[in-house]
Amino acid sequence: MDIFDNHNNKIASIVYFEEIKNGRNFVSEKSDEFQIGLFQLESKTTIARHIHPGRNRNIDFTSEAIVLLEGEIEIDLYDLDKNLIKKITLQDKDSIVFHKGGHSINLLKESKFIEFKQGPYDQDLDKELF
Repeated sequence: MDIFDNHNNKIASIVYFEEIKNGRNFVSEKSDEFQIGLFQLESKTTIARHIHPGRNRNIDFTSEAIVLLEGEIEIDLYDLDKNLIKKITLQDKDSIVFHKGGHSINLLKESKFIEFKQGPYDQDLDKELF
């Protein structure tokens, strides 16, 4: 599920664990700076040996993703003008990608999660508190 602001900027993409279907499904647009693929594959499936060669890319925003392994978190999503546009709750095994805008995270239960973001990352340059 994609969340857009009033100017049609994609703010976030949410993947609820139970919505992952059989096969390999990429749910992002080819133009998105951070791609999302959902996989539910049978035993003994092989993904062919491959490499991702170097390529120059123009990245305008620091995208970020969270995979919630266990727990419950509430996320406030903000547009590019720092206005609250939506609150969502994630549970065990759900995921979110933050594309643009801002966010805050409130832990509703003790939680374990993994965060991914583009690098190189410099907190002093790439993060603005508001």
